[in-house]
Amino acid sequence: MSQNRDRVHVLFVSIPAHGHISPGLGLVAEITGRGHRVSYQVATRCT
Repeated sequence: MSQNRDRVHVLFVSIPAHGHISPGLGLVAEITGRGHRVSYQVATRCT
């Protein structure tokens, strides 16, 4: 089986506030460090 088929694409969705974004960044780093793709969606303004 191709290694590419073993990878996943994860979508994180967060409300636009530092207290909600920052805690997820460690998890995003871990997921991407394992070779997976992550998209992180946040509204345009961060409060």
